[in-house]
Order: sequence, then structure tokens, then C-alpha cells
Amino acid sequence: MRIKSILLAFFTILTFVYDVMGQAKQPTIMVVPSDIWCIRNGFYTEVNIDGETIKSMDYAKALQENSDIRVLISKMGDIMASKGFPIESMEQRLKDLATDKSYLSLVTSKADGSSIQETEIDILNRIAQPDIIMDLDYEIKRIGPKKQISFNLTAIDAYSKKIISGNTGVGSEANVPITTLLEEAVLSYMDNFVYGLQNHFNDMFAKGRIIDVELKVFDNSAIDFETEFDYNGQLAELAEIIYVWFEDNTVEGRFNEKSRTATSIIYDQVRMPMMGKSLSGKERAMDASRFVNSLVQLLQQYNIPCKKIVRGQGKVLIILGEK
Repeated sequence: MRIKSILLAFFTILTFVYDVMGQAKQPTIMVVPSDIWCIRNGFYTEVNIDGETIKSMDYAKALQENSDIRVLISKMGDIMASKGFPIESMEQRLKDLATDKSYLSLVTSKADGSSIQETEIDILNRIAQPDIIMDLDYEIKRIGPKKQISFNLTAIDAYSKKIISGNTGVGSEANVPITTLLEEAVLSYMDNFVYGLQNHFNDMFAKGRIIDVELKVFDNSAIDFETEFDYNGQLAELAEIIYVWFEDNTVEGRFNEKSRTATSIIYDQVRMPMMGKSLSGKERAMDASRFVNSLVQLLQQYNIPCKKIVRGQGKVLIILGEK
């Protein structure tokens, strides 16, 4: 009886852990019309940043003026929801985006009044905070009275911007609504697509989520990364102290120091944990901003003021010398 009770308790715990992990491992997804589709259909604006002309996708205009893409994004949401993946509403988040852009236009640097530069997708990522962006491109060809749809569906990690899954396909010729054509075409490829998504999300839980962290120094700063400080009773350059912080705080010490100078350090392939603790001690989902908070606190212990700037979801810039 004792062995039976222990086994029963073990399987009860195992079932509980499986259920919790199963729920935790479902990534949030947002379906977005691809840049190629937006440009092909004229839903973009051109902006000049530092002398370079950049195309910024106008998603709001696309949803307002093209009923097909609006219906198709909704249908993709239904398909993914049926596979057990929660979907963020792009249309609702675009309304939040308009408000956020008005606020950001008022934010400037204390030093020189510089404004913040972000693309539409950067702001959308930051407001919605999906784990994965599903890039949807499609074309409809008319063959006599019938229609045929070709599509390209690409899943992109919203943090690392890496492609994690993708499928291209062509549907059959039929005289039916385009939503039906898309559903038939996509569903035949969806199992492999979802398998790739889940594998990526499992990898993030096991090895951490990939982000970039960049550290810079203001021109008027009294210190740089070669300045020496006391670290546990020995003198060490600030760059080395920061390096140790990354060793201690990344998942299994996984990160790459891409470059280091006296005034700049760039870390990429930084594997931050998916979960962390809030100020109250409760476990909560980790994001790039919260991940570097203890690094900022470490710098402040050495009386180094610094400004933290979050760019999109997967990149944090820390500038030393001013808050």
C-alpha cells in the first residue's frame, strides 16, 4: 500500500507538472501582413532616418482599406486558435499603437533633445508583446471563373527576429471565397508549421530566450568600460565586472560578447530566462527590460548613473553617465 501511495503521489505530481508546463509553453502569436504584401499593395510610407529612406508599413491603412487581408488575418487567428495557440488581435493593438506613438513623440533625451526612432513593427511588438510574429503574404490568381491562392507563411521570433518556421504553398483552383481557399491551402501545411513553433518555444524554456544587450557611454561621462573598480576585494575593469554579471544571470551562462571597446560593449545571443521574480517575489514572465534591471542596480552600486532604453522586445540599450 505504501508503494502504491508513493506511485500515485508521483504520478499526480507528474500530471500536474505536465499540465502546468503544457499551459506555460503555449506562445502568444500575432498574424501580420508581410512587408512584401504591404509594399506590393501600396500600404506603406517612406520616412527619412539619418539620411536613409526607410519604408514603414501602414498596417492600419491596410486593415481599413483591404477587406481581404482583414478577413484572412481573422481566419488565420481561428486556425491557430484551433491548434491551441493564443492569438493577439492586431486590429485592437493598432488602436493602442496610435495612442503610444503620440506619447513617444513627447519623449526626448535630456542631453540634446533627440527623439526616439522606432518602426511600426517595433512599436507593435512592444505594445502587444507576442512571442511570435506570423508574417502572411498571399496572392490571388484568377483562372477563368475560378480563383487560386498562393501563400507564404513565416513565423518570426519577436525577440531575436529569427525565422523559426515557414511554409509556402498553392491552393487548388475553385470558385469559392478566398478565406476558404486560404484555409484549405494552409491547413495542409499547418501540422509541420505548428511543430516548428512548438519546438522553438520548448527550446526557449530549456535554454532561455535570445535577446541583445548593448552598453554605451555618454560623451560627458567620467568613466568608461576600462575604468577600474573594486570587485570582491580586487581591482577589475568595469567591462569585466559586467561580463561576470552576464555569466551569473544568463541561462547556463549562454551569451556572446560580440564586441568590446572602452566606450561600447555589444552582447548578442544572450539567453535570458523565460521566468523571473517580481519585486513582490512572485514568479512572472521575464522580458528584456526586467532582465537587465539587476545589471542597472549593480552599476548604480558603483555610483554610475545610467539610462535604460528598450528597443522593440529583444534589444536593450544601457547608456552610462546619465539617467
